[in-house]
Amino acid sequence: MDIEERSACIIAMNRRMNRLLKLKLKQSKDEILEQRQSVDKDHLELQNLIYEAGHLKKQIVAVKDYKYVTNGFSVLYDVTNIKW
Repeated sequence: MDIEERSACIIAMNRRMNRLLKLKLKQSKDEILEQRQSVDKDHLELQNLIYEAGHLKKQIVAVKDYKYVTNGFSVLYDVTNIKW
């Protein structure tokens, strides 16, 4: 095998390895993108749940603090005092 044949063989091997490395790199980037999207989706869902929990807590406090009185009677009354 002369130098030109060896050089051509080495160049062909380098090109093949380069193609394989590019393919592996693309696969790795795609996997990372999928994982990143999954994490972003989960993070957004968590933010939504935290916001909703805070909103519900505010509503609970508002309902507990709500006192509507008409004609001296409170609309909110203790059901334990009701005689059935």
